[in-house]
Amino acid sequence: MGGVYADFETCDPNPCPVLIGACCFIDHTCVEDLLEEECFEMGGVAWFVDTACADAPCEDYTPTDPYSWGKIKDVYR
Repeated sequence: MGGVYADFETCDPNPCPVLIGACCFIDHTCVEDLLEEECFEMGGVAWFVDTACADAPCEDYTPTDPYSWGKIKDVYR
């Protein structure tokens, strides 16, 4: 299911890290410290966890229709 097993941990309090990173937008701007879900909801492309805007290639970001082959290709850039 994509999770990571943690020996001798309970879910309360939640020991799982919050996945945040850089988010690129169509106008080539970048916002840091957004959850991946927040970034997508705002129309951006989320980069790897703990990525800073200085390390995200936002100048290369070209938005694509989320239901097209372009979106699939965008994932593998």
